Amino acid sequence: MTSLTKNQKIIAITRIIVELSLSIAITVNNVILSNIVDFDYSDKDKLMTDILQFLTLLKSLVIVIGGVVTAEAFSKFTDNLRKLHNCFKDNEYYDNASKNLRVKCFVGFIIFTVMGIILLLIRLIDWYYLETYLLREIIILVVHELWVDIRYTLEHLVVYCAITTTYNYLKCLSIAVNEVLKRYNEQDNTESSSDGNEEIVDLPKKVNYWTEMYQNIMACCKNISLCYQELLLFSVAVAMVQCIYSMYGIFNAIIKKDVQRRLGTSNIVYSLIYHMSATITLLFAGQKLQNEFNSFNKALALLACEVSSHHAKSETRQLKDLNRLVTTNPIVIKFSTFSLGMYLFPMMLSLSATYIVVMLQFNHVI
Repeated sequence: MTSLTKNQKIIAITRIIVELSLSIAITVNNVILSNIVDFDYSDKDKLMTDILQFLTLLKSLVIVIGGVVTAEAFSKFTDNLRKLHNCFKDNEYYDNASKNLRVKCFVGFIIFTVMGIILLLIRLIDWYYLETYLLREIIILVVHELWVDIRYTLEHLVVYCAITTTYNYLKCLSIAVNEVLKRYNEQDNTESSSDGNEEIVDLPKKVNYWTEMYQNIMACCKNISLCYQELLLFSVAVAMVQCIYSMYGIFNAIIKKDVQRRLGTSNIVYSLIYHMSATITLLFAGQKLQNEFNSFNKALALLACEVSSHHAKSETRQLKDLNRLVTTNPIVIKFSTFSLGMYLFPMMLSLSATYIVVMLQFNHVI
């Protein structure tokens, strides 16, 4: 929020306070007060829905608190982005990638908004048809759920943009290294020194430039981890809880041949798809960043081998120092003890399957 004006900061803080106050009031009314008054936990579907709403609220509170705590890291992150943008703004790939990212974000927002509206309509039909909530409660929940879904989408889109922007900067750096490596390979194949002399003269300057850019990208990656680790952790956790609850409800309805429960499976399945899609999008972005880092590290190692046969020891040592910096400081998005990548998806499925079987056995469904 350091780049906002005073009025914009006031509006943003007011919106957060009002939004969280409404979420707390609605969640307390649905989860705490209704259960304290009724003392009825026999309706496990409603109880699990209330638990998921509470987790969503808890995630929002943690993100806001985390935003206050990591405000300095976010300020540094924006400074790193400005430096990198000023360096790569004339790069053709970066210009095209930035335009594509804006289109992807717009399309992604539209898709997730439509999915959220469809999910909301399905919930409305289930709530009204199964008479789980009163009409007054349904109206309140409509506004709350729609706002939560929109915020959920925007939170994940912001993280996706931050990770993808970092990927674009690393890709530009990788292209620069590969271009120099290509010149050396062409020089070796043609045995002509006229094409490679300019690159040989400029190599120390290029390596210094690459080192400075990589340090900025490394700082961006570190600050992303600090700023968004709460969101990433809760996104994975909520997706797992949603998967366990959804699959348990589906298997429970099928095995017990409960017609009323089967009517609500459409809500369960679509809710699972919605939340898992948002989480998988972030996992994919993190994996893409890791793959690009591996490609960059490989190209840098190959270039170091080529330079060692063309240059003096000083240039070779300079490039090897950069290679050592890259190897010891990989570009990964970390949260808790995990790094963001697609390897988490099968891990989530396996853990979910284990708990689903345990729950089915514990409740004597199988």
